[in-house]
Amino acid sequence: MKKFLTLLLAATLVACSNNPAPSTEPTMVSKACELEQNGMILTLEAVAPSEDADVETVIITCEAPYETMGITEDMLTDDMKDQLAELMESVMLSSMGQDDETAQYVEIQETTFNETGLYLSMEMDIKSMAEDQDVAEGQLSLDSYVESMSQSGFTCE
Repeated sequence: MKKFLTLLLAATLVACSNNPAPSTEPTMVSKACELEQNGMILTLEAVAPSEDADVETVIITCEAPYETMGITEDMLTDDMKDQLAELMESVMLSSMGQDDETAQYVEIQETTFNETGLYLSMEMDIKSMAEDQDVAEGQLSLDSYVESMSQSGFTCE
């Protein structure tokens, strides 16, 4: 009997591992738009539940190579890197009408220095912002996002 239960358990584990449970995470689609200016690269990736749904989140990344800042990595102390990172975060937030104290819809994900320069990543909660500002459904579709960004000089894919 013990051998039978062991075999049954093994067969069940093999069957389960070959047929994983379906994911409960909704499939999201995204469109990325990029702008390069003075060597800096700004990327905005809009994320929505489907092609024809409203944008829920925009992931914003900024890459600032050392050359564009007129410096080299070895010129920066850790304190200087911290100050530069805080300045970049503040500039990015203020460009979106937010500040360090009241950033309601924007969350800074990462600010780091790597071998090429400064990298900043932020996430903007478009869904909450639209709800709070009574934006009508359908006005923030992925297509309208791409059209708006393209008109602003971004290259979108």
